[in-house]
Amino acid sequence: MRNEVFYFGRFSWWWAEGGLRRITWMPKSLKEELREMLERRDQEEGLDGFVDKICDETMATTEEEVLAHLEKVSHPVLEMKPMF
Repeated sequence: MRNEVFYFGRFSWWWAEGGLRRITWMPKSLKEELREMLERRDQEEGLDGFVDKICDETMATTEEEVLAHLEKVSHPVLEMKPMF
């Protein structure tokens, strides 16, 4: 497993800028590789079922499609302040 993937599991990373709630899209292969760790984190933060709200290339390939998916699944990022 790559170092970057191990870094995903570090608790301190999740505090920055909303942490887990900011993840809106990732490749399906990475999402499946990280699924167990993400599910542990989403339970710790009270976001049960969050992993399935993360969009991947089988769900959307354009920004418009990603936004439509986020709205369809009520992704928590839609309730957050923009970062920029």
